[in-house]
Amino acid sequence: MKKIVIMSVIAAVLVVAVISNIYGWRMFGFKYCDNPKYFDVKHAEIKDGNLILSNFPLPFNLTGNYDGYVAEIKGDTIFVGIKTRRFFAKTSSTSFDLKIPANNDVRKLVMKGGKDEVEYQLPYDRPTN
Repeated sequence: MKKIVIMSVIAAVLVVAVISNIYGWRMFGFKYCDNPKYFDVKHAEIKDGNLILSNFPLPFNLTGNYDGYVAEIKGDTIFVGIKTRRFFAKTSSTSFDLKIPANNDVRKLVMKGGKDEVEYQLPYDRPTN
């Protein structure tokens, strides 16, 4: 009987750990988002009340696929954090466009992840070499 209780507790802890890993990162805001220095933002603009991040491939040095984002608007700035993961990702895509609800007053994009930030003035087009 005691073994069954111990095994049940261990199984419950594992299930909670997996579920919190999959969904729990959003509860902490930008803390567990990926480092924004690794993302290649090629184009960003506000269009029809949405922030559009176009031609947004994930770099090879990230270990996973796109899983989701966290966004927050403060004044004329939108803060965006991107989360990738190897397992349990929502998509298997490593290249994607994002459409994030925003207001037309947004003039600046700040990509955040942990303590790191990368800032872009909108509209933004990456210079070509």
